[in-house]
Amino acid sequence: MTDQLTHDQCVLLTVHYASEANIDVLHALTPSRLDALDPKLVLRILLTYLPETVDPSLYTTYVREVASRLYLEQKEPLEVDISPVKDVSPAQAQKRVKKLNLLDLVPPSFPPNAPDDLLTRFICFRAARIDKEAGRLDLVSDLIVPFLDHNEWIRTWFISVVLPLLRFENEYYPGAEIGKSVDEFSKVDGPEGIDILLAKATDTEHGAGSEPNGNVARDIKGLVGPWMYGHTDRKRRKLYRTKGDDRRGSVDSTTRRLGRISLSGVSAEDSTGHDWEHVYKWMVDTAAQRFTIVLAAIEEWDGPGDVDLGGYDDGQRYLAEEVLQKLERQYAQAIFASVY
Repeated sequence: MTDQLTHDQCVLLTVHYASEANIDVLHALTPSRLDALDPKLVLRILLTYLPETVDPSLYTTYVREVASRLYLEQKEPLEVDISPVKDVSPAQAQKRVKKLNLLDLVPPSFPPNAPDDLLTRFICFRAARIDKEAGRLDLVSDLIVPFLDHNEWIRTWFISVVLPLLRFENEYYPGAEIGKSVDEFSKVDGPEGIDILLAKATDTEHGAGSEPNGNVARDIKGLVGPWMYGHTDRKRRKLYRTKGDDRRGSVDSTTRRLGRISLSGVSAEDSTGHDWEHVYKWMVDTAAQRFTIVLAAIEEWDGPGDVDLGGYDDGQRYLAEEVLQKLERQYAQAIFASVY
């Protein structure tokens, strides 16, 4: 029956069922009118009208099919009810479509190094919408995880941005908020990232006072570690933003400080410019005032190779062997500097 509808009536009907989160009907409607419902249009409708509180497991498969135009057959084919628009004249339908104000697939602060395909844009923007409108990081995670294999950028973005936020607010410190949205946290780099992710592990309210309970090492492994997975992407974004000026002032300051300490002949020549160097500076600075916190980290954390990525990395190494060796030597220097 959908073949009776005009292009605009098809759009209005899709908006109607998206608003109702009726994915089964959408799955039947969309492939029946590919002439009127191209992938970009359908994804824009979903982005605008599908409620952010809907469980992503109900629509991730459908979204993948829309983006690829490869629709799986439904076990029980549905006949689409066109009654919501059948009494809307073509002229009225055209006017209503013009007033829809559909969101475009332009995610906030979409980095220039990210893949520019429809699916990546939809996932990124949908995640931001869920975070903003529903405040449900668990739903953000449920949206992204099925697409980790779509491209490496999505995997890196999830591990380095969403996973630390999810663990911080939902698992490690339930009820606490990191104070930044997914979009805002994706822009954090350098010392700010370390301060944000280790803030709760070092405050007295969460048991880190004079008798640390292991939260510092856990948070370095489970929060800072995943964030470090995105170091290269953050560096690329900074290069795009600064047009070649990498603004390494803070990292260079850390390296110079560590470089004055020699352990087995290691010096500033081991500088990598990696964000782990900010952790080493944090250790040295914190040890001067609260040594027991740093001692707890040293006893339970074995360095940059000892991180908890939740298995989402699919067994891929996030650090080149040469870089890892340099960072491990710097870690030894930082331990030495913290103690003495």
